[in-house]
Amino acid sequence: MHIGRSSGVSEVGYSQSGTTQPTKCDHSISQMRSHKQEKEYDSVKSVLYFSAVKDYDMARAFVRMRNTSDKNLNFKFKCEIGCDVSAHPTGNGTVAPHSIHHSVLTWHRPPGAVSWKDVRPPRLAIVTNFSTGSDINSGEKRFTEFTSAVTSMEQEIGDIPPKMVLSFCPDKSPIALSCETMSDESASDIQTEEAVANRGMTRYNAFIEWMQLHPMKLLVATVIIFMIVVCSLSAERDDYDY
Repeated sequence: MHIGRSSGVSEVGYSQSGTTQPTKCDHSISQMRSHKQEKEYDSVKSVLYFSAVKDYDMARAFVRMRNTSDKNLNFKFKCEIGCDVSAHPTGNGTVAPHSIHHSVLTWHRPPGAVSWKDVRPPRLAIVTNFSTGSDINSGEKRFTEFTSAVTSMEQEIGDIPPKMVLSFCPDKSPIALSCETMSDESASDIQTEEAVANRGMTRYNAFIEWMQLHPMKLLVATVIIFMIVVCSLSAERDDYDY
């Protein structure tokens, strides 16, 4: 969805109907920094690179968010006023524990700007929190700001944009890695990594479901393993005494 034109920081996202809907936030990026008692702030040194698309007045960037915690990671993209930025498939949502979420940010060049050199790169940020639910307003929020730039090389509409990887962990600043271009090999690595992560989550969920359905079997197995360990330690102690 398009960025709102009202004062303050605009939220990047889609409405449930999939139509464009301007949104409004109460505070700008600079104003939100003053509320340090409510949010933690980080400034990512890595640059989020946008690549201009040939024959289109837009530039795109690929953002991969990695949740390394055991809780849900709620997120919301934000940018400053005057920047027409959209996100696909969504600008706000939830990343499941130990999972990955991909977003493509599209920055539309302002009318009247002849080239990207005439446009100041937008200030962008991601508001996140770790929670057992999916409400961005519950729990302690973290406000991560990063800089952006347009690469010198244009891309075709079907090419994959430059990539930034953001790894989030509770009580730590996010780790960011970025590159100006993405090769076919890197794109293949992304698809492979996502498939492996999904398989891992499927196995994890299946194991948790089995534990919930068979608590007695789990208890018996735990007791047996405990007895085996105790007997093994006792035998080693007897051999040592001998």
